[in-house]
Amino acid sequence: MIFNPAIAIVCLAFALPRLTIFALFGPVFFDDSADFTLYAERILAGTEWLYSPESGSGMPITYVRMPGYPLVVASAKALSGEHFAYAVVALQTALSFTATIMLFAFARIALECRWKASAIASCFAITLSTLLDLSILADSFVTSLYILIICSLGGILIGPRSIRWTQALALGIAAMSLLLLRGNGIIIAATLAPLAAVTVVNTRMEHSRKALCALLMVLPIIFAIWSFRTWNEHRSGIPFVSTG
Repeated sequence: MIFNPAIAIVCLAFALPRLTIFALFGPVFFDDSADFTLYAERILAGTEWLYSPESGSGMPITYVRMPGYPLVVASAKALSGEHFAYAVVALQTALSFTATIMLFAFARIALECRWKASAIASCFAITLSTLLDLSILADSFVTSLYILIICSLGGILIGPRSIRWTQALALGIAAMSLLLLRGNGIIIAATLAPLAAVTVVNTRMEHSRKALCALLMVLPIIFAIWSFRTWNEHRSGIPFVSTG
């Protein structure tokens, strides 16, 4: 295997601050973390959360928070028990590392310089993403998915300029996941629409394939919005996606 110093710098920039902070503080909890853990506990308690909101004063957590991240926390709780936070942090860090490496690969192609690419990816690795990866918050997943989608679209635009239907569907599911993780995920996904449109329009494909790929990118989000509106109307009588 050939040693690549540029990628080695990125890996060190990614690993060192995370290992240091994790060794000193462990998983980081914020005020919002309590909502996710309570939602996860309700999921593990049974299926009632699917049909009715929790009783008590204030806005129900299942109205305010989207179920994507609580489902991740619930899965970690089921597998790791009281050490669930370590499992969640490990998963977030793995996805973040994938996004960092993909950012490096995209920047290297776009800039035609591995050292500039290394600097960009290293800056991303040591900035806010470090804290997000070590926190029990949905933001780490959202950030990583956002970077992955941008790099995927950008790679297609400056590379082969052709999209397989499986790639288009994967991008659509990734964008849908932004909505599953955060109530404002639809706004975050909407910021990707111009890049997605430019990428599809500029591919060297027949118009029918372009239309199919565009449809596959959009349909998962439309389905998610319809599903949440229908689900919440069934539970509350009012169609909405999230109050958060």
